[in-house]
Amino acid sequence: MRIISGEKRGLKLKAPKTMDTRPTEDRIKENMFNLLGNVRGLSVLDAFAGTGGLGLEALSRGADYVLFCENNHKTLVTLKDNVEKVNLKSYTIYSGDVYTAINDLKKTFDLVFLDPPYEDIQAYRKVLTYLEKGNYLKDQAMIICERNQSIELPETFTLVKSRKYGSKWVDMVKWSKR
Repeated sequence: MRIISGEKRGLKLKAPKTMDTRPTEDRIKENMFNLLGNVRGLSVLDAFAGTGGLGLEALSRGADYVLFCENNHKTLVTLKDNVEKVNLKSYTIYSGDVYTAINDLKKTFDLVFLDPPYEDIQAYRKVLTYLEKGNYLKDQAMIICERNQSIELPETFTLVKSRKYGSKWVDMVKWSKR
């Protein structure tokens, strides 16, 4: 696991010694960012951050800010180590659930990485609804969902692209003010 591109290209990241986290593989991460294009200047939410690989990739590629949310203590230690190793500024690490973090910090986001535990299939819809109702998304916000089964999107979100990588799916979803 490494940073694919940008200022910290090639830097290796730690993976936790737990099965509770499944870091996004480098080839999938690279394809996600190819789908997204330029992330320079964006405000990013890494909702279930795990090791921080997606948010750190965004910072390396020029994102202005990343909020990392992680509530697993063992994984949080790895996340903090990775953030320290990458040594990029403009981030917040929040130890706890994504809902409390968003509510406490009152930020709005251009880009959201949404990769909850696969068994929590309702988390996708729940987080997206929470972000929308709380006005935490900027107009034309993009959401990248990594999943292993079908998910139901709230009706105000539009599926832009979907790609399959083995047993995983990556969806690019867009939200716009109506």
